[in-house]
Amino acid sequence: MITTLIVPNVTPGRPYPTNALYLQALEARLCQEFGGFTAAQGQGGWREISGRVICEPVTIYTIATYRPGDGDICTNFRDLAREIARDLEQECVYLSFSTDNAEFIAP
Repeated sequence: MITTLIVPNVTPGRPYPTNALYLQALEARLCQEFGGFTAAQGQGGWREISGRVICEPVTIYTIATYRPGDGDICTNFRDLAREIARDLEQECVYLSFSTDNAEFIAP
């Protein structure tokens, strides 16, 4: 399974790079709980109800997991996403799951 988790690099009302230490701790946790991650920098945007477009820097985490018989992995990721949203004072964070297969190819 491939999981994508997008986490903001900033929190509204706080100076950048507020979330840097949080992201470091999150990365250690992703390694501990899910075996690792790949991170890329990006930009997320959305339109507020007022029509104003908001853009912010984000970190895009891709996590490949394979745990036969672990039906709770999606629940674990959802719980983590809720925790991140709460900790970083976000209305939500992006989380997606794909059943595509990932392979790690050695030389």
